[in-house]
Amino acid sequence: MHTLTESEKQQAACEACYLLNYAIGDLVALKRLFDSTHMWEQLTPAPLQAIKISRRMLLMNLVIVLYRLKETRQQLLVDWLLSDAELLAMGFPSIDEVVGGKGNWPYFEILRGQYAGHPFAKKNFAGPGRIVKPRVLGEAQRRTGLFESDNFLKRARGLVPGIEKVRDELVLRYPEAREFLKKYNLELERDDL
Repeated sequence: MHTLTESEKQQAACEACYLLNYAIGDLVALKRLFDSTHMWEQLTPAPLQAIKISRRMLLMNLVIVLYRLKETRQQLLVDWLLSDAELLAMGFPSIDEVVGGKGNWPYFEILRGQYAGHPFAKKNFAGPGRIVKPRVLGEAQRRTGLFESDNFLKRARGLVPGIEKVRDELVLRYPEAREFLKKYNLELERDDL
């Protein structure tokens, strides 16, 4: 394994802080927005189509957030800046736990493909592609827990305290991360590019 220079560690810490901060905001907002759809159920008549579409969009975003968190954990944190044991001690488990264990990750990959713009089960050079079969997609939703959307969202939202601890620990170890967050966001808002 490559040993990081101090400069590489600082850069990884800054980028990890940015992605963790982003995920915290997303997870909190997704939970609040999802909860608001429960209030719509009390309306007469209840806007059932709007509820269904809103929940589907929120769950699609949640799948993307969780996938991004897994990549952040694997590619920026574990064995580069913090050990897996340190992350666990701070309350940031493997994302596999949110989807019901490592054995369910392939099912989560099906959902990610479906929701992140790769809805095809396979490329077929002898004819048109085929979308994921409803039985396969339904099985993926059940195996990962996404079918029980309230519970799934609650498990995902439960990651927030641990992610906050990890982010805060990184800022403590690499104070330049705080400035990186500000500069990065300012660069995003520039319109003179």
